[in-house]
Amino acid sequence: MKQFRVISILLFILPAHSFGQTQYGDSLQALISSVPDTQKVFYFSEIGWEYMTVGKHKEAIQYANDGISLAEKISYPKGMADCYNLLGANANQQGDQVSAIQYHEKALEIRTRSNDKKGIAASLNNIGNVNNYIGNYEKALEYFLRVYDIQKDLKDSSNIATTLNNISISHYYQGRFEEAIKYILWSASIREKINDPKITSTYSNISAMYREMGNHQKSEEYALLSLKVAEKNKDKMGMASAYVNIGTIARNKGEFNSALNYLRKSQAIYQEADYAYGLLNSLGNLARVFEQMNQLDSASFYMQKSIQIAETTNNNTGLIDNLSTYSDILIKQKKYSEAVSVLTRGEGLCRSTNNINDLRDILGKICVAYSLTGDYKSAFNYSRLHTHLTDSLYTEDLNAKIAEMDTRFEVQRIESENLKLEQQNLYSELETKSAKNKLYILSGIAVTLVLISIVIFIRIRSQQKIKLANEISRQQKLGISAVIEAQELERKKIAQELHDSIGQQLSALKMQLNSDPALDALLAKTITEVRGISHQMLPVTLQKFGLIPALEELLQQSLSNSAVKFTFEHKGLDIRPIEKVELAVYRVCQEILNNTLKHSQASLLSFQLYKTKNNLVLVTEDNGKGM
Repeated sequence: MKQFRVISILLFILPAHSFGQTQYGDSLQALISSVPDTQKVFYFSEIGWEYMTVGKHKEAIQYANDGISLAEKISYPKGMADCYNLLGANANQQGDQVSAIQYHEKALEIRTRSNDKKGIAASLNNIGNVNNYIGNYEKALEYFLRVYDIQKDLKDSSNIATTLNNISISHYYQGRFEEAIKYILWSASIREKINDPKITSTYSNISAMYREMGNHQKSEEYALLSLKVAEKNKDKMGMASAYVNIGTIARNKGEFNSALNYLRKSQAIYQEADYAYGLLNSLGNLARVFEQMNQLDSASFYMQKSIQIAETTNNNTGLIDNLSTYSDILIKQKKYSEAVSVLTRGEGLCRSTNNINDLRDILGKICVAYSLTGDYKSAFNYSRLHTHLTDSLYTEDLNAKIAEMDTRFEVQRIESENLKLEQQNLYSELETKSAKNKLYILSGIAVTLVLISIVIFIRIRSQQKIKLANEISRQQKLGISAVIEAQELERKKIAQELHDSIGQQLSALKMQLNSDPALDALLAKTITEVRGISHQMLPVTLQKFGLIPALEELLQQSLSNSAVKFTFEHKGLDIRPIEKVELAVYRVCQEILNNTLKHSQASLLSFQLYKTKNNLVLVTEDNGKGM
């Protein structure tokens, strides 16, 4: 997964500037003394970006600070935000993600005060990217969804596609592979419609994602498609990226000569363009091919060149990854002491940049390297450090799991109580033909039994839940809407559990057992049913995109395979209602639709939803029988 992380970050974050000093930067420096102050701030930012991309981070910081000072002096908020954005990108490139987030949040604060929606979206996207990079995937996803809402209002198709790409990456890192593929294919479809030249990088990322999922056929298909588009557009950088993907696929398939051929093609393009970050990636992958071929001298040669580029450009993240891989090569060469030295350097970089995930891997490797040198005392000490860090990370994950299990138990308890209540209600309905006095008696008994069962169960569980049970009972008697909200919350939790846990486990099982057609068909049917149940309980579309898209999806899915034609008109819902109102209207529409299909024998169904000054009005009509 780490390899995909590096590829995706290169495509989404790093601009494709050259490794040497650019003519563009020189021309701006020549003009800077003769332009107005606002233009000077812009030039400071642009020159800073040029220095950053060639690895001259101190110079980039100086120009950014000069830009901020001048922008503050002339009260130019956009210029200040742009320069803070430069500082954030520069810090992220150096591996200081904590400072990167702080700078991007400062830019966000300025842009928010100025109500600069495009700038706000850009800052949120930058913060999301940094969180993705350091492993805060759920937090990154929150930022990307906020960006999506803004870009949707701005109708900015290209940036919407980029945001969908980033949402896909967040889902991928959390193991939600189907969601990841869905979003990145959605991104590709948008770019295809608008002929966006960035489609090459999108295809390349789809290829990388399929490759990491083990689907080499799909990975190769999109890598070749990326190459085809890049060649058509004479996009050399896109071609180089495609070559890296194709070469890596060939390496995974054991086709080492083919892998070397494609990776050397990418190396040649990056060298011609003096593109340091692409060259670092190509050389690193060449080293890995030679390592798998057991040609360790060549592997060492290419990895040292890749490390040198990472050092020159102060790319700490790439340097940590390369040092870890280089230690594997040294250990295979039985150069154990050198491996310890390389890994110790990696440890220092991880600690200085607070890179906890890579630090855990580095500590484990240092332990192995020391044991191979015969220094068992040092090996033991690093083993303890590795175990302590692993336990800390495991404890965090365990606490989350415990909270999740508590939630599951609570859902099961409430579902059990609801089932008992439903059984009693059914029993009462079957006795409606009896005498009125008997009906009252039976109803009283049923209610009494339910209340007694609830009280006994609650006392067994704990005294603390008596208050909650009494409150639920009281709200049921009074008909307070909180009961409905509680039921919807439980549906949401169950739907998420079906989709995120059971659905993914069934999908994984299906991939492993696809050699048995009968079992495969059964699993496919089961997966479809689980998804259907999850969608009925709480559609994802309603949560993420609102009431109108959710109702359109409901009507389409329910009526597309029937003889009933439908129309859906809506007006005045540019701003989403609150979640309670959306959910209530959606449930009403579900019930109306079910009743129409079951009883009306209609051939035409009409839904109208519009907002007046103080009310939300829903009108439904059909040409069937009945009222």
